[in-house]
Amino acid sequence: MGNVATYEFSTRNDIPPQSQPQLESQPQLEPQPLTILNEVEVAGPLVCIDKTEFGSSHGSTFSDGSSLEVGQYFTSKNDLKEKLHLIALKGKFEFRTTKSNKDMFVVECVDPKCVWHIRACKLRLSNMFVIHKYNGVHSCSLEKRSAKHRQATYSVIGSCVKNQFIGIKQGLVPKSIQKYAHDEFGTDFRYYKGWKAREHALQLIRAYGPCIRGFGCMRKVISVDGTWLKEKFRDSENDASWTWFFSNLKEFIIDSEELVFISDRNQSISNALSTVYILAHHSCCTWHVSQNIKSNFRCSGVLPLFFKTAEAYRIDEFSVLFDELSARYPSIARYLQEQVRFEMWSRAHFKGNRYNIMTTNMSESVNAMLKDVRDYPIIALFNFIQAKMSEWFNNRWVEASKTKTLLTPSVEKTLRERHNKAGFLTATRLNTVEFQVTGG
Repeated sequence: MGNVATYEFSTRNDIPPQSQPQLESQPQLEPQPLTILNEVEVAGPLVCIDKTEFGSSHGSTFSDGSSLEVGQYFTSKNDLKEKLHLIALKGKFEFRTTKSNKDMFVVECVDPKCVWHIRACKLRLSNMFVIHKYNGVHSCSLEKRSAKHRQATYSVIGSCVKNQFIGIKQGLVPKSIQKYAHDEFGTDFRYYKGWKAREHALQLIRAYGPCIRGFGCMRKVISVDGTWLKEKFRDSENDASWTWFFSNLKEFIIDSEELVFISDRNQSISNALSTVYILAHHSCCTWHVSQNIKSNFRCSGVLPLFFKTAEAYRIDEFSVLFDELSARYPSIARYLQEQVRFEMWSRAHFKGNRYNIMTTNMSESVNAMLKDVRDYPIIALFNFIQAKMSEWFNNRWVEASKTKTLLTPSVEKTLRERHNKAGFLTATRLNTVEFQVTGG
């Protein structure tokens, strides 16, 4: 901890230090400059050495382990506010400001009957604030605090995200983000920072080592979708952001004719893929197409027939089903044929091999995981994703270690079911690659 020189204050706790009356018989002492070692770049509290002049704190520890003390220094009032916001967020309560000016900052619990409060004063000839009075014990109920906390969370997160993006705009990437750049499992992390006149952005991509290595043993189908951050700093899907994403993805997954991307009908995704992945094939998520049909034609009765048509393997099977769809829903059939196009949603017409993967459910599963944490600050969001991925990797490792066959349990089960049915069939060879199967 750095050494901090202290000021002389009156013992009157109800008057800010800088407004104390000076006795004419005593010469006014000039305050000594503060010497702060190893704390210049740290936004947070600086502890005062001499706290005897400030009175009692009446309990200075929050239930979550965070602590404040009478006599604790902050580099500015904003730093104190940020500290309080983070403590309130973690402790699940809300506070209100009862007095705030250039010399004083007073906050109390949002419950007017609660005794929790804090009062800080500005140091003379400095922007630093010091805690003058503090009662860290809540006398309100936890239930009431939690209810209020849910309403306050959004403003807290907005403040945290704003400060992170300000640092990025100034050309700094927080160390808490940079730490993701390396790990022992071959994970790759990249970021891009850029800004224009009143806009600033940070793009991040994190490719986990187990995923990079495991993709070589999987079907070459990638589900792509966007997820929306909340609060003040909204994100957007555009050609530049998707092109940057796919350009970095190409460093791990090379372009090939075997590769297939499935997404919604976002035009920026289509534009970026056509620029970056020239050989790969692009198809639409049939669920998203079905939702477009519902919204554009106000018709949900067509959906079972649509899904059956989309999943048809052979052109002749597709033609029979699509003729039925055209007869019953001619306008929808024209939409699917002319605007969406057969090769984008029909498995029979698709030029690549999407196997049985017709939707972006894989991506939607990740979106569902992030549903309640998308309003977190950037760092907290990354920490959550890191913890969840570690949990998934471990659970699947445990499951895989119990498997005695070369195939996954679900595939093994399917093959066994088909093997039992195949025992009642007769296969007659027609040539080296074709057989005629009879029976059943």
